[in-house]
This record gives sequence, C-alpha cells and structure tokens, in this order.
Amino acid sequence: SEVEENEGAPMRTIIRSKGFVWVANQHRTAQYWSHAGHYFELRALGLWWAATPLDNWPDSGEVSSAEVSKIAADFAGASDPSEDMGDRRQEIVFIGVGMKQDKIEALLDRCLLTDEEMTLYREKAQGASPDVVKIDHASGKAVKI
Repeated sequence: SEVEENEGAPMRTIIRSKGFVWVANQHRTAQYWSHAGHYFELRALGLWWAATPLDNWPDSGEVSSAEVSKIAADFAGASDPSEDMGDRRQEIVFIGVGMKQDKIEALLDRCLLTDEEMTLYREKAQGASPDVVKIDHASGKAVKI
C-alpha cells in the first residue's frame, strides 16, 4: 500500500516510546526521549555518568558501593568500539501494535553518525569537554581521569 511505501510508516505503528538518547550536539548531557501519540519531547535529562565527577555519584563514587557498581556496569566494555564514550548510548523502549522491528531499526540507524562524522565528533568532544570518569576494565571500578 501507499502508506507502507512511505518511509515514516514503520513509526506509525508505535503508540508510545520513551528512554534516553545520546545526541551529537549534546556531548555531556543525556537527552530524555518521550513520545505518546502525536506528542514528542526531547529534553536534557542530566549529565552522562562519564561526565559527572565521582564525588557527585551516589555514595560519593565509593568503589565498594553496589549502586556505583551498577552504574559502572553501564559503561561500554574494553572490546566495544565506543569504550572511550563511557556510558553514552541509545536506550529507547517502543510500545505499539503490528510493529516491524527491522524497519524501525533501519529507520533509526539512518539517524546515527557515519564513521567519518563519528571521527569528527570524537575530536571535538574530547577537546571541548573531556570526560572526568572512566572504567578500569581490569577491576571493573570507576576511576577519576
């Protein structure tokens, strides 16, 4: 049908979506994604943990804290190509009827930076506002940079 040929059609089956996203022009800030029906909002949620000084983490970033360990587990692993980006990621939940996951993913994948754009992003982001926390993968603990 004509509607299915429309590239935005996969999104029409989504009733609600929410989560948080990493937006290239907001390096330090996680963005809150909220959508219901025709309503859509994208707004600043707060700093990514990698951009937040350990002193401002729960339990002041104490490495033995269970809460700090949970946060540290959200950072990209040593073998992940985005390891240098800390806990930045896209995490969105979609609720709908008749959704086509492959088509939705393909549409969203087109919103991601290209490899060339990602290289430029890394250069600008780390030069302008470097992260203050990283994960020591040997110990799994958050450490100040």
